[in-house]
Amino acid sequence: MASVSPTTALHLANHARNRLAPRAQSCYGHIIMTMVKSKRPKTIPAGVFKAKCLAIMDEVKTKSQSVIITKHGKPVAKLVPVTEERDNIFGFMMDKMTIVGDVVSPAIPLGEWKRLK
Repeated sequence: MASVSPTTALHLANHARNRLAPRAQSCYGHIIMTMVKSKRPKTIPAGVFKAKCLAIMDEVKTKSQSVIITKHGKPVAKLVPVTEERDNIFGFMMDKMTIVGDVVSPAIPLGEWKRLK
């Protein structure tokens, strides 16, 4: 096991306490506690990801939180939840074509239409 200097150990302990410890405040004599979640994505070594791939994918889906996969401590991939995007059918061709002529009147005269029947 590698030895850690006292300064580094203190720094790591403070970091863990600040990130994971509940925060308390007083309001009218009552204590209100709030758990602070880490904003940083979870990191997982590639070997652990390989062993627990399906469970990790389910967790990413349910928690909507991304996971960074590392190799030798360096990030190599990021697993992110899929967001359901709706396709908007109105206006998707806007500025892609130009209307030329009259689009309301019939393409062929009424007399020719009757003759084609």
